[in-house]
Amino acid sequence: MLEISHVQVQVARRFSLQDITFRVSPGELVAVLGPNGSGKTSLLRAIAGLVAPSAGYIRWSEEVLSSPGRVVSPPEHRATAMLFQEGVLFPHLDVRANVAMGVPATASERECDVQTSEALRMMQIEELAPRSIGALSGGEQQRVALARALAQRPRVLLLDEPFHSLDNMVKRPIIEQVRALVQSRSIAALLVTHDTEEASALCDRIVLTRGGRIVQQGTVQELYGAPADAWIASFMGRVESIETAQARRAGVRLPHGPAVERLYFRPEDLVLDPCGDDREGTQAIAAIRHAGSYVEATIELGDGTSIRARTPPGAGLQCGQRVRARVLRSLVLDSAAADKA
Repeated sequence: MLEISHVQVQVARRFSLQDITFRVSPGELVAVLGPNGSGKTSLLRAIAGLVAPSAGYIRWSEEVLSSPGRVVSPPEHRATAMLFQEGVLFPHLDVRANVAMGVPATASERECDVQTSEALRMMQIEELAPRSIGALSGGEQQRVALARALAQRPRVLLLDEPFHSLDNMVKRPIIEQVRALVQSRSIAALLVTHDTEEASALCDRIVLTRGGRIVQQGTVQELYGAPADAWIASFMGRVESIETAQARRAGVRLPHGPAVERLYFRPEDLVLDPCGDDREGTQAIAAIRHAGSYVEATIELGDGTSIRARTPPGAGLQCGQRVRARVLRSLVLDSAAADKA
């Protein structure tokens, strides 16, 4: 198990990380999520042994890898592979030779050949082995970079936004492949990203950082459905809000719960039930926007206020249609803080 315990990292007399503590088990993939400048890459560099923490410990089970001010185990002895946004492949070498560069220098020629072939097979790129790097697509190059990382047979895999430049059609199968390999090979994997959708698709847990500190950690469902504060709620996805009294006047049905002046909720938790007339307590759909996996419908409440719902593409909603709106569940947020988020 990889353990990060009360780690601080100082860069140019400034703490980029402060009191970071979490664990990653073998076979688990954890996302370190946060805005730019929140210390995510500094954390990966510390885990890789490229920089010593100014405080705290980094361990693999009982083995101390780094201690305050000291890299105990150098990078080449950590069985840690790191993959960056750009794969940094060698253009003068073919694919097989690039993957072989990931095999530890202590391996024999036969061991190198076996581990290289194994890594090519794991990433399903055996047919690319003799090709030059310049002849590959962006997705193929990233598969080669991943194969090179896996050729080390790492116990820890560090991913620094490696899918950022790939389009969704290319990204999706690679993400699924990485997930399967992490689980089947019992690798402790850490993904640094600022993309909440990518983290949700790939990772078992999320460690959310802000200003060099952890603000919340848990499953995707926990951070999305029960955020610790308004900033986290907004970072994890869109938040809709409405004054409670206004909602009741417009006929919007609200969930049971403690009395609050303003209600906050996710757009997918706003349900729109079609009805045939404009009787009291119904709302008109003012706009429809198709967004691939969902349809966003905007309803007007009669006083200039509008709220948005996300529904499946087959819901059959249309502009001008009358609906009854109901909120299934709300987020528990501080009103003043939420309005500033």
